[in-house]
Parts: sequence; C-alpha cells; structure tokens
Amino acid sequence: MKSIHTKFYLYIFLGILLFPAFQSVFKLAPEPKLGGYISEITKPNFTLKNLFNGNYQERAELYINRTYGFRAWFIRVFNQIQFSFFNKAHADLTIVGKNKVLIGRGYIDAYNGTTYIGASAIKNKVHKIKQLQDTLQSLGKDLVVLIASSKGTFFSENIPTYLPQKKDTTNYTYYLEQFNKQGVNCIDFNGLFLQWKKTAKYPLYAKRGVHWSYYGAYLATDSLLKYLELKRNIDLPDMITNTIEIKKGCNGDIDTQEGMNLLFPIHDTKYAYPKVSYNKTAKDSLKVLLVGDSFYYAMGNTHFLQEAFYDSQFWFYNNGVFKKEPYTDDELKEFMAKTAPFDQIILLANEGTLHSFAWRFEDDLYKGYFSD
Repeated sequence: MKSIHTKFYLYIFLGILLFPAFQSVFKLAPEPKLGGYISEITKPNFTLKNLFNGNYQERAELYINRTYGFRAWFIRVFNQIQFSFFNKAHADLTIVGKNKVLIGRGYIDAYNGTTYIGASAIKNKVHKIKQLQDTLQSLGKDLVVLIASSKGTFFSENIPTYLPQKKDTTNYTYYLEQFNKQGVNCIDFNGLFLQWKKTAKYPLYAKRGVHWSYYGAYLATDSLLKYLELKRNIDLPDMITNTIEIKKGCNGDIDTQEGMNLLFPIHDTKYAYPKVSYNKTAKDSLKVLLVGDSFYYAMGNTHFLQEAFYDSQFWFYNNGVFKKEPYTDDELKEFMAKTAPFDQIILLANEGTLHSFAWRFEDDLYKGYFSD
C-alpha cells in the first residue's frame, strides 16, 4: 500500500513538472499577456553549422525560456508576492513608495538632487536660452520653457525614507532660480500642481502611472494656451470641454502597473478623462515647434498642436535621445531651415529630465544664430 501511495505522488509530481511542457505545445489554457517592453525571440532554425558552433543551442535555450507553458502566470504570481509582501516592483527602476504609490527612481533622484549637474552648467544653458529668446523676439517669434509636474515632487511625501534625503539645491530649483533671474519665459507646472493638489476636482497625478494624469495634462494644456494668448496678445482657438468621463484608470494612467505584471490591479481612485473640441471661428493661430520629453503625450490627447495651432510639430528629445555630437555645417544649415518657419518654440522638460535638458537643441540653435 505504501508503494502505491509513493508511485501515486510521484506521478502527480511528474505531471506537474510536465504540465508546462504540454501547455507550450498544445496550448491547453489561455494565458495573459505580459506588459512592458519584451524583446522578440524567434524560434531558431536547425542547421548542422548552427549545431556545431553552438549558436543553435544558445538560441534554443533563449526561446524555450521565453515560451515555456504558463510562463506569464508564473511571472505574475511571483511579482504579486514580491509586491504584496515585500513592497518590491519588478519593473524597470520603479520604487514602491508609501501608500503603494509607484514612482520611477529617476524622478526620486531628481527630486533629491542626486542628478544635479552644477551651477555653472545650468547658468550657461540658461544664458544661451535667454539670448535665443531675445533673438527670436526681435524676429517676431517667441520661446518659452515649460516645466512639467514631476511625480517625485508631487508625491514626495510617499518617497521611502531609506532613499537619499533631499539636498538644498537640485536641477529644478536652480533652473527655476536662473530662469527668473535672467528673464527666461517659463511656466512652472511643477510648482503649480502642488498648489492645485488639494483643490483640484479630479486627480492630477496617477498613482500607478509614470506621468501626470490625463486630467492634469488637460489643465496644463489649457493653461499653456491662455499663457500664449496673453504673452503674444492674440486670440487662439478656444478649447471646449464637451464631456468628462469618470472611470477606472487606463492607458497612460496605469502604465507603470502594466509593466509590473501583477495578478491583481492596485487599489486606486477613479480618474477623469476629458473630451474636448476647439472653436476656431475668427481666431488667430501659431505655427509651433514643441521640443521635449514624454510628458507631451498626455497633453497630446487634447490634440492642441493640430487644433489650436497649424502645421506644428513635436520633436521627441530633439528628434534623438542619443544625439550627442554637434551638427556638421551642412547639418546645421538643414536644422536652421527646419526651425525657421515656426512662430513659437516650446521647450518641455520635467524634473526627471532636466539633467539632460534641452538635448542639444539650445546649442544647435545658438550656433546657428551666433556662429560665423
């Protein structure tokens, strides 16, 4: 009898071990998709050459590790245990703060000042931007810097205490000081969102997302349009709020959570999703170039670049995150020709990207205007 029981348990154990293999071949049950960036691994082609040089074995191991049965379920169960019991997020550089607020480590480091690039570097950049602003103004154009709200500042009370403490000077505080001192046009949504935090009708920031909420970006867009109207003494198309849908967070408001691949969603409040249109009757307009980071995309849901302006463009990180080398003479001429038609230049950054602001755009434009 004992032998029968032993065999029975052995067969059960072997069945559990083989079940993922059967799943990978026969797809016995549906599996959830995994969020976040996943590089594609294709099934390797078997050839004698690949077999003997070891390439086939290496590729086959990668492919099996990526496609074995119930992999997505195993990952989600493991990640849920890590999150629920140990406050760990298995997502790229994501910190689980107090009250289960998810904050990117880069935003925390920027808020604490560990990415501070120094006073001299910031002064030089602001000096160039100020000269460009004055030059563009003499040509009937304009330049404005827009500092988006950062999650590190907005949810600073939720930053874990084991991380480095905030320094007296950060990129954000010193940039803001120099913008004010040197007279650079600047809209500081990082500070404004803190003022609006307790009075806003709907959440301005998503607990489970990377960027400001759709509603927060909508308020920022409306404020930007009104600022440009006053600054340039024009009457831009009016942004009309048709409806505001209140529902569970989705898309960009939960993108960090999606990348964590949990079994269950994090408990959260509901968010507001405005739907807008534009009154363009007898209105002025501008041709706008917006150079900035990913905080533009939530603003872009209002379609303001296409509807409030005309023939406008967004250059993500100056059209190249890894653009480090200055332009050649021919490239610079082409760059200046591309920027010349725009009436308004907007440089958009947030606290977490100010260490690399403005992605050589100010250097290239400065060289185009002021070099021989």
